[in-house]
Amino acid sequence: MKRMVLVLALAGLLASPVWADIVVSAQPLGSTGGTRDWTCEVVYQNMDNTGGYGGLTSHYDDYDSILPGGDIHLCAVKFIGGVSEAGAALNFSFFYPDQTFAAGFSATLPQSGNYIWTIGLGDCPTEFYVPEAGIMQISRPTGTTHTFQWFYEIDSAEIGTEDITLYGPDATKSWCFELSHCVPEPGTLCLLALGGLALLRRR
Repeated sequence: MKRMVLVLALAGLLASPVWADIVVSAQPLGSTGGTRDWTCEVVYQNMDNTGGYGGLTSHYDDYDSILPGGDIHLCAVKFIGGVSEAGAALNFSFFYPDQTFAAGFSATLPQSGNYIWTIGLGDCPTEFYVPEAGIMQISRPTGTTHTFQWFYEIDSAEIGTEDITLYGPDATKSWCFELSHCVPEPGTLCLLALGGLALLRRR
């Protein structure tokens, strides 16, 4: 199963565009970890960091966001971990529950070491969509030699749900990451509501 995910990820990343608006920032472990635009709302979170970490070249975990269906209009990804070399890149790949590739991007981490990393995909609304429930994989790009560490926790997700027995370490832990979704600004919601009232009155 793991081999299938890795092959799909590589094929999907070759076909996906480079995301020009990616912004990467790091905060010390133990901090709250990065600020977001107020239109970017957390829909899945598993960030307690109550376990340890794995030294990896690739791994993945499932998630089920709080959205009722459709896709996550992705604006930010957070994870706890790091890379062994400054300027090293990581691939972030997303799959549907049946392991069909959905979307992916690559981000360069400017410093080595373990941090709470926030990877912003640009101002909302972005044009990056991933399944509201699926699998996220972090992997080292082909041909690179650096390693990365991904921290895990022993508790369940704080926002959303996941199946700890599917892909987590030893089927008893979960990898720490967070996904955020673009939501309309309050002003936009008001305009939409007024537009709806105008249509009702015309009828």
